[in-house]
Amino acid sequence: VVRLDEVAEEVVACFVVDITPATPELAKDSGYQKRTVWVRQDTFAILRTDYVDKQEKLVKRQTAGELVNVAGPLWRAAMTKMDNFSNGHATHVRVEKRLLEESAAPEEHFQQRFLQSGQHLR
Repeated sequence: VVRLDEVAEEVVACFVVDITPATPELAKDSGYQKRTVWVRQDTFAILRTDYVDKQEKLVKRQTAGELVNVAGPLWRAAMTKMDNFSNGHATHVRVEKRLLEESAAPEEHFQQRFLQSGQHLR
């Protein structure tokens, strides 16, 4: 991880950080050479992530909007957009409701048998 600069993204002070795979094995498994992340300095919320492929071409950009304070110092985006520059496609995701209670994610949902069953994908 390399901290590149401090910039104002949409009039908000941000840290700009390059993230690269830590090992050659992880680099081999990754489809990306690096990710550049814009992190708000006041809340540490990620506002933008650029995905650069192994040919050093920007292939995707994820942007976050409508930040919501979910608990104490934790801020999360209520809206996220992923632009795929390779195919011109964009995906928009809006979070309508967050359940932070333990009962919202029962322990059995994290057991190998449940995950391999594919029930979490339905």
